[in-house]
Amino acid sequence: MKNVRIIGLGSPHGDDTFGWVVVDLLQRQIVPESVELVVLDRPGAALLSYLQDADHIWVIDAADMGEVPGTLHQMDAVQLLREPRLASITSHGIGLIETLQLADACQITLPPIHVFLVQLAHLESDQPLSPAVQLSAETLAADIRDLFTSD
Repeated sequence: MKNVRIIGLGSPHGDDTFGWVVVDLLQRQIVPESVELVVLDRPGAALLSYLQDADHIWVIDAADMGEVPGTLHQMDAVQLLREPRLASITSHGIGLIETLQLADACQITLPPIHVFLVQLAHLESDQPLSPAVQLSAETLAADIRDLFTSD
């Protein structure tokens, strides 16, 4: 796989740090030079610039999907936009869904985007990840690492 940008979205509020934690775990491992790791704190519409200029974009975030905390979902951008439970997964004003809608409205062609979401348990400021979400972060980081080492 070439030229992949992995973006960990989040905020410093409990399980919303999930994307950051996964990227941090990946930074501690050997990843190919073709992989760029990025963490963003509630980027709003600026996220659009990070969704361009790569062959593949992977976005990692936490969401409240009404499921068991720690539940992981993988989908592409089209599936994300069609998922009614995720109509408003952000508390950041303009989130991933709104950014994808903006790109579509502006007729901006984006590369393939894969989204990894975890069901969060809490959003308390300055609290670590809940145990279930921490386990999911470790699992996802290991799965991503395995994808690159099997190529």
